[in-house]
This record gives sequence, structure tokens and C-alpha cells, in this order.
Amino acid sequence: DAAIVRWLDASAPEPEPLTAFTAAASPDGVATAAAVLSDGRVRLVRRTVEENEFTGEVDETTTSHHFDPGFAPAMLLLDSEQRTLYGADTNGRLGRWLLDDGAPDEGITVGTGHGAITALSLLIGDRSLVVGHQDGTLSIWFDVRAEDGIRSLKQIRSFTLGSSPVRHIAPSLRDKG
Repeated sequence: DAAIVRWLDASAPEPEPLTAFTAAASPDGVATAAAVLSDGRVRLVRRTVEENEFTGEVDETTTSHHFDPGFAPAMLLLDSEQRTLYGADTNGRLGRWLLDDGAPDEGITVGTGHGAITALSLLIGDRSLVVGHQDGTLSIWFDVRAEDGIRSLKQIRSFTLGSSPVRHIAPSLRDKG
């Protein structure tokens, strides 16, 4: 945890506890990490490393943003392209923030209607968000744009798997299932 916190904030004298954490990296030298800090704010850090193929000179850029998510996420999830951050809490709230050059937009927060969220994952293609719930329900959500241009999170499907909480979601690596 201390190494992660120092990466998130190298100026921090002492690492503070994290309540949720996610990170993603790409082969092109971009890495993004997000963590919920002890005060409830989310800290988002993006590090980009570019190498000049002609001179070999390496240019590293780090951007950092703090924001109030409007609720207390117990889990965070980044898509593979590091363009979207999702958060979920134990009261059934789901949040989505689009990351423009590492800076989050105002975000969207919705109630899922299924109680505590216990697991999050994205299906192949990172378009379908799969949400596991305490009540044994699995729901599928899409980020959609209405005719007026306003974006929202919409539940597309819901499955009841039993009465036990969904603890882990592992999407197929071969297809969209």
C-alpha cells in the first residue's frame, strides 16, 4: 500500500489508508491509477512516458487530480483504454467518470436498486459493465447517450443467480459472454 500511495502522491509525508484502488497500463507508455483516500475523495494519477525513437530521449509527464465522487466508493474499476473510471458502493450506488487527458468529468451516479454492490467487471470491449450484488443478482449496464445528448448509465439486463452474494466476476477471454 505504501508504494501505491507514494506513486499516487510522491509528496505525501506518510501514506494514508486507501479504501479502494484500481490501475491500468498500456504498451504505449500510459499508466493510470485511481484510489479512494481516507477523506472520501478520489485521487487520479496518469503517467505518460514517451521515447523519441531518433534520439532515445525519454519524456515523462504526470498529471494528478482530486475529486469528490459524491458518494463513498468501496471499489473502483478502470477500462483498458484508461478513458472511463467506474465506482460502486455498499449502498447500491454506481458511478461513472469519463477521463479526458486524465481529468475526470462531472460523472454520473445512479442507484442500482439491488442493494450492496459486491463485484464489478467489464466484458470484452469494455462497453458492458457487469455488476454483482449482495442479493445474488448480476446486472449489465451500458453508458448511453439520449437523443438530447445527455449521457446516463442504463441497466440493460438483470439475472438472479441465487441468494448468495456475487463475490467475483470473470468475463470470458474468448467472446462477449
